[in-house]
Amino acid sequence: MVAIKNGNNNYLTSDFWLVDGSYFRLKDFSLAYDFKYKLLKGWKWITKLQASISGQNIFTISEATKYGMDPENTSNENYGYPNERVIAFGINVGF
Repeated sequence: MVAIKNGNNNYLTSDFWLVDGSYFRLKDFSLAYDFKYKLLKGWKWITKLQASISGQNIFTISEATKYGMDPENTSNENYGYPNERVIAFGINVGF
């Protein structure tokens, strides 16, 4: 609750400016697939093939994001660097 002072020096409590800080965030994920040897036997020079995708800070579900706030920000005034979204693709080939 926030104390508000009115004109008569009385203090009233109000929760008008409070925002629910609960959130759900997909922070990290990784997914990889190894191609079967049956698919690769046509190419004699490839012995292994793997494709992968990974990411960080993919999405956040929170009431605070409607107001431009990050729920993990530790600053009271919402200063600080935002969490960056990163998506990476990879291919691993063995010869």
